[in-house]
Amino acid sequence: MTCSAAMNTFLVGNSSSDPPISRLLDELLVDIFSRICLHPISITVGPGDIWDIQQVCKRWRRVVRGTPTLWSTFNVGDSGLLPPRPDLIVDLDIMNLRVQECLLLSKMAPLSISFLEVRSVLAHGAYTDVADHANRWLSFTVTGELLSYMLASVARFSDLLKRRGLAELRALTIKYNSTSNYGDSELLYDIFQIATALEEVFLVRSPPAIFIALPWTKVRILTIEECNITSGHNVVSVFCAIPSLEVLKWKNNFTWQEEWIPRTQVTTHSSLHSLTVEESIHSHEHPRHKIWSSFHIPSLTELRILKHFNDSAFLPVLRAIQDSANTVKNLYVEFCSDNLLLNAVKQLPNIEELSLTYIPNSTEILSELIWKQNTTTENLLPYLRRLKILLRDDHFIYSMVEFMRSRSMAASTAKDGQPVSPLEFVKCTVVVCREGYDPESSLNQLKCLGEELGIKFEGAMIIDSFLMHQRSIGYS
Repeated sequence: MTCSAAMNTFLVGNSSSDPPISRLLDELLVDIFSRICLHPISITVGPGDIWDIQQVCKRWRRVVRGTPTLWSTFNVGDSGLLPPRPDLIVDLDIMNLRVQECLLLSKMAPLSISFLEVRSVLAHGAYTDVADHANRWLSFTVTGELLSYMLASVARFSDLLKRRGLAELRALTIKYNSTSNYGDSELLYDIFQIATALEEVFLVRSPPAIFIALPWTKVRILTIEECNITSGHNVVSVFCAIPSLEVLKWKNNFTWQEEWIPRTQVTTHSSLHSLTVEESIHSHEHPRHKIWSSFHIPSLTELRILKHFNDSAFLPVLRAIQDSANTVKNLYVEFCSDNLLLNAVKQLPNIEELSLTYIPNSTEILSELIWKQNTTTENLLPYLRRLKILLRDDHFIYSMVEFMRSRSMAASTAKDGQPVSPLEFVKCTVVVCREGYDPESSLNQLKCLGEELGIKFEGAMIIDSFLMHQRSIGYS
C-alpha cells in the first residue's frame, strides 16, 4: 500500500467531524494530562486541574480515572500560608472526599503525600484513611505542628502506621513553622523506626526528639535547616555518624551554649560527595562551628557555600574537607565575601566548574585571578572548564574579556610543565539595576569573543526592579 493510500484509509476511518485530540491513543492522553495537571494534585485548589479534566467527556473521565499514577501524588493545604488564598475551597466535606478519591483511584501506586497546613483542616477520618495506606507511602511531607496533632489527637492514626508499616517510605520532610521542643520521643521512635528504607530526610526547625526517632542507617540525602542542636539527646552523635550519607545540606542550625555540643568521635564520611553550608554571621568561636570537628570528609566532589560573609566562620568546614582538596570538582558560591572565595579557590585547585552568584566584587575577583595567573609561577584553577557568573551592570565587560583571553592564552602555554585546561563554557547573567542600561551589546561582544576563542558562551539578564527603584530615590 502506498503512503497516499494509507493516508486515505486513515482519513476514511476517522470522521472529519471529530476533533484531532479524539484520535489520540489513551497513552498519549495520559502523557498530556500528566504534563498539564497540577502535580501534586491540590486537594484545596478548585478549578484548573484534574478535577475539571475528568468532567470534559466520558472518554477523558475513563482515561483519567483509570490511570493510578495521576492520583498518587497530592497535597493538602496551601504551603502553610495563612490566611489562605481567596480561590481555595473551604468546603471541608469536598476536601475529605477528594482525599478518599485520590486514595481509591491511585490503587496500589506508590503515594507521595504532603500535608502543608499548620493546623488540622480535615476530618479525623481523612487522616486515618491516609494512615491506612501507609504501606504505599513513598514520600511524606508534613508540618511538625500537624504531625504532633495527628499523633496525639487522631484516634488510630499511630496504630495504623505501625500496623501498615512504612517499608516503602523513601523520603520524609518535617517542617515546623516555629522552633519547638515538642516531641514524644518514645512515640516518634516507635513509628519511624519501622521506616527501614528511608533514604532522604529534610528537617526544618525540628526538635531533638525527631533526630532521635528517625532511622539513619540508609539515609543518603540529609537537609537540616534552622534546627536546634542540643546535647541533651546527643543529636550531634546521631547525624554525624550516618554511614551512608552522600549529600548533606546544612543551613543555619543553631545551639546556644558551648556545653550543649558533646565531644564526639571523628567520623569519616567516605560516601559524602556533596556538601552545602549556609550560615549566618558568626565567628569561628561560635559553638555551632565546633560540630564540624566531628566530620572527616575525604572524597567530596561538590561544595556549595551560601551566605558566608565572615571568613573565619568557614574555617572549621575547610578543616573538615581538607583531605578533599584534590577531589572537589564543582564549587558554587553565593552571597559570600571576596576573601572566602579566594581562599576556597586556593585550597581547591582541581575545580572544573565554578559558579559565582552575588559576590560583592565579582569583577575584582576575576581581576585577581587574572593577575595571579599572569604574574605568578602557579596557575590558579588550572582545570577550570565551566564558569557561571552573575554580575551587576556594565562593570563586568572588561574583566570578563580579560579573563577569557588570559585563560585561552594560558591554555596554549604551560608554566613549569603544568598544563591549563581550556575554558569550554561560560554563562554570564547580568542583573540590571538602573534605568536606561541594556547589557545586550556587551553580552553580544562576549559571545563573539567566545566564538573566536572556541568557548561556548551564554548570556542572560535579570531586571532587579526593587534595586532599580531604590537607586531612583537616592539609595546606592
